[in-house]
Amino acid sequence: MDGARRLITRSAGAAIWAVAGGLALLAAAQVLAHDAVTPLTVAAAYTVWVYLPAYLVASAAACFRRYALAGVALVAVAFHALSVTASIGAAEAIPDDAWAAPRLRVLSANVYDKNPDRDRLARELLDADADVVLLQEITPAWARTLHRNGFGVRYPYSVVEAMNGSGGQAVYSRLPLHDVEVVSVARWPTITAALDVGSTRVHLANVHVVGPLHGRPIHERSAGGILRVARSLGRPRIVAGDFNATPYNRSMQRLADLGLDDAHERRGRGLAVTWPNGDELAPPIRIDHVLVDDELTVLRVAELRGHGSDHAPVLVDLAVG
Repeated sequence: MDGARRLITRSAGAAIWAVAGGLALLAAAQVLAHDAVTPLTVAAAYTVWVYLPAYLVASAAACFRRYALAGVALVAVAFHALSVTASIGAAEAIPDDAWAAPRLRVLSANVYDKNPDRDRLARELLDADADVVLLQEITPAWARTLHRNGFGVRYPYSVVEAMNGSGGQAVYSRLPLHDVEVVSVARWPTITAALDVGSTRVHLANVHVVGPLHGRPIHERSAGGILRVARSLGRPRIVAGDFNATPYNRSMQRLADLGLDDAHERRGRGLAVTWPNGDELAPPIRIDHVLVDDELTVLRVAELRGHGSDHAPVLVDLAVG
């Protein structure tokens, strides 16, 4: 019996060391190699969740005076704490004059190409009363659904690039659209346009990055193409859609380096989630973003229900000018 007990103890100890060491190595790999391979890209996307066991290991190891084990676990804890703290964001102060500035309400939604509840989601999107709506995964069936539910009446200015599968897009606007361009990024259309809000011309891009599980080469081409599109836009910019990445992925950090801030983080809501929206068992993360320049003040950001979709729509109120 004593031998069996020792074997169980040693096995448990080895497993705990494996967890702590594995997470410490993963943290080092994220720092040194970042999204160099698909497993690291996926691990980075789930940074909020992946490192939570390290806190338990570090606490238990400290209680039992296993200081070497605690030290290894604390490497992962430190990386996690620093990463998450940086991504949460502090709610920015809203200048008094922003409340008197022209407003723009932006709605971004991945509607899901196989959505079984298209009419209900279409009505939900209309109820949001946005000024401009950026939609991803627009199929011919979705285009017909939007038309049937009165999107053309509510939004007299539109660009619809429907296609079978996940790559279609649409932009609907109450305001006239200028400088409209449809750019092919990794064989999916990306719609860019501009609209005048008061005396300010605002430039926008509707984004859908191919997910990393479709293969690293196409994911990199897609993310890199979106980066080039964002860089080419005039300011102020709104770059919104399904990025298939969280703030911990390199693709999002490159966009931040261009001066584009996440609306959720501007309002101190960096831990909000948009996917899988109750459709899958995966831990919830936020891969749908509305990114804006400093010239735009984020007054409010919220997630909608997203009937039938695996993504929650993102609604943002902006002050312009």
